[in-house]
Amino acid sequence: MFRTMGPSKGKILSVAWGPPSPNPLRSREQKDPISSSESLSEGEDADETEWIDQWIATGGSDAAVKRWNIKSGTAVANFKTDQLRSTRTLVWAIGVLADGTIVSGDSMGLVKFWDTRTSTQLSSIKAHEADILCLAIGSDGTTVLTSGVDQNITECALVHTKTEYGQRADWVKTSCRRLHTHDVRALAVWPPYAPFPPSSRLSLNPGMASLLVSGGQDMIPIITPCTAAGTGTSNALLKTRNPLAINENLAVVRPCTFSHSIQERIPYPIHGLVCVAKDARLLVCRRLTGVSIWRLHPGGGGAKGAQEFDRVIDMEMNVSTHIIACAISDDGNWLAVSDAMELKLFYINGAGDFRPFRIKNISTLLIGALESVSSTIPSAAASGLLFTPDSTRLVIACSPSSAVVMFDLPRSLSGDVRHLRTFIEHSLTGSGRVVKKLAGGSSLLQEDGSRPHSALLTSMTVSPDGQWLATADEHGRCNVFNLDSLQHHCTLPSFERPIRDMKFHSDSPQILVLAQVNNSIQVFDVESRTFPVWAKNVTTNLPEKFKGLKPGVEGLLFVKDLSSTKHQLLVWGWNWICKIKLDGPLAKGGKSKKSRSGWIPKNEWDLERDSLNIFSGYRHMLGVASLGGNEVVVVERPALDLMMIDGLPPSFYKHKFGT
Repeated sequence: MFRTMGPSKGKILSVAWGPPSPNPLRSREQKDPISSSESLSEGEDADETEWIDQWIATGGSDAAVKRWNIKSGTAVANFKTDQLRSTRTLVWAIGVLADGTIVSGDSMGLVKFWDTRTSTQLSSIKAHEADILCLAIGSDGTTVLTSGVDQNITECALVHTKTEYGQRADWVKTSCRRLHTHDVRALAVWPPYAPFPPSSRLSLNPGMASLLVSGGQDMIPIITPCTAAGTGTSNALLKTRNPLAINENLAVVRPCTFSHSIQERIPYPIHGLVCVAKDARLLVCRRLTGVSIWRLHPGGGGAKGAQEFDRVIDMEMNVSTHIIACAISDDGNWLAVSDAMELKLFYINGAGDFRPFRIKNISTLLIGALESVSSTIPSAAASGLLFTPDSTRLVIACSPSSAVVMFDLPRSLSGDVRHLRTFIEHSLTGSGRVVKKLAGGSSLLQEDGSRPHSALLTSMTVSPDGQWLATADEHGRCNVFNLDSLQHHCTLPSFERPIRDMKFHSDSPQILVLAQVNNSIQVFDVESRTFPVWAKNVTTNLPEKFKGLKPGVEGLLFVKDLSSTKHQLLVWGWNWICKIKLDGPLAKGGKSKKSRSGWIPKNEWDLERDSLNIFSGYRHMLGVASLGGNEVVVVERPALDLMMIDGLPPSFYKHKFGT
């Protein structure tokens, strides 16, 4: 502990560092480098002593903004805010500019600017109708963004005007936008504001627009460009690139100022929340500390008015942390659940009475399978779980070792779970990019040594015939394993973006389709270890409308087309589903298939064709899964449902005349 500050009459609700000051020792070093080097203690970094912090600013429940001296621990300045007779004003948010100006946001909805040199109030702006709960300073220090209970985000900018006495700078309210449906509790700006003089300030991402991230009680973070309108000249502002643009051509077209920019929602994590047992027609929904299993009736429940689904069992787990992985076998007999500490395996008899019976020795077997390959104490936790299509094997993505462990499951409770193989390809700490394919089917792994830890596995899939297993990690590496011989088959070349999801083709089990976070699609033939020539029409000719879908892709699945026996590819995101016809290689006789499918070598697709259809009638999807054939189940959970379950109070509403 460096210093304990003196007592305060009220609770301290907000804290901000004051701008650092140049260290006098550094200025003395420039004049006399010999004496100044002796004054620095041994092992002290000269860059760390170039600037020193001298004071902090706080806002409290006593309607006061205070400035504290760090060395003495006492309040050297006290600024009183406006307050009503009945209640005290609460200063919820505070910030400090490079010139020492303190910015405060209080419970009266006022944004106040304080001059620390003269201990006076510079200006006061009525920015909100209710409490200001958060405050952020723009990247260049010329804008201040505030928000709170009234759900509005207000921008105050420093405007320069000419008068008869010279140039004058005033803080004014420039724009106000309502982006959320409930209280906003946090604001953050990238690049972050550094309270240094302009000559000592680093330039992060030059030419790119600043981004504002806001979040609150509605549990949906929102990203909004917030470049200051007064930054540079008008031509420089027009050339500022928007990082939220769909493509490079539109990056300089979309507006970047806060008042005119288009916001983008960040969906809550939904990967792995829903899994389906196709044969048993069971759906599992994962919660924080438990799972719910639902039975899906064929044909929408049969008779008119009949229920389409019903809940058969609720399981509350005795877990130490939140559940991070869940899977159910296609026959509905096996259920695997894992938190960050332990894996649990249950036999639930999906065709019978749904009485879960726990396999207690699965954690012991998992630790035993990792002892020979792990250099540290093995953990019994899993970051991913997957059953093979025949429901006879369980694939476990271990955490944090990133090993892939496979177990053989018995047909009934009388048998024993047996360890088959442990793959350690993702446990290698080199984690370099695969950049070249060598002769003989091997791959060249270029090690960079920048990541000393194992990569977390993010996606796993098994081919419909149960022969191939594909795994991908957060470093972009993708490995394919042969489950017949239980051997590593090949490593795919690394892509520019991480892999979001991947699936094997239902008609051609050797074809692996991969989806990246930027909505690009890749097709790989695992038997020949090559990217098929016919698939380049898919990967290179994706329309900009598909690439620009926001939020991005979450998953892939194959469903049977009603007009034919072939399967079509469904790509889905948080609020959209896209159907793509994925044609295979050349037909017999060497002739290409008809171009009516849309996979033709053109620069851009014709969206009026039937090759690509986008459905946007869904909202807040937790999962999309195939039940076999042409049946697809979609699980939605609106944000309003989440807010009602959490018991949040009603959002702020102020009645206005005529409304």
